[in-house]
Amino acid sequence: MANQRLSSRYANSILQLAKEGNILTDVFSDMQLIKKTITDSKDLKLMLNSPIVSAKDKTVVLTKVFGGNVKDLTTKFLSLLISKGREGFLLEISNEFITEYNSIHKIADITLVTAIPATVKIVEEVTSLLTKSGTYSKVSIKQEVDPKIIGGFVLKMDDQLLDNSIQRKLQVIKKGLQK
Repeated sequence: MANQRLSSRYANSILQLAKEGNILTDVFSDMQLIKKTITDSKDLKLMLNSPIVSAKDKTVVLTKVFGGNVKDLTTKFLSLLISKGREGFLLEISNEFITEYNSIHKIADITLVTAIPATVKIVEEVTSLLTKSGTYSKVSIKQEVDPKIIGGFVLKMDDQLLDNSIQRKLQVIKKGLQK
């Protein structure tokens, strides 16, 4: 819980600074880049969490990785995190920033898992359902393919999960038969 609170505070701070500087969309892009880079690089994640690597070395690495690709505000924010010893929370902070940005702009960030690649029609239907509700003005869909679900779909949004897969239905039937 403390990590969530810390991540939320730092994310909210940079969000407010980005709003004041009228570069919120740019910083949002920076946070997406940071999230993707850390998620894709196990070595970078280990380095950020390592107590052995000095703050100076971490600054050099992050400058080489992100320098010139992110706004000056984001670069200063990264330096601040390192100086405060909070660089290990960078992934959580970027996730929280993205969540807050999406909330402000009424963007639904969902993951659609299907057994085979979803058709354009299915993606459009999911988008339409979410925008018609009035809660969201835009939908960002990340598609995943997982043959283990056999059929149907799994929809993940924030901390919610809608599992309408054949795999889940078979599990329910199996549990019912075991009783």
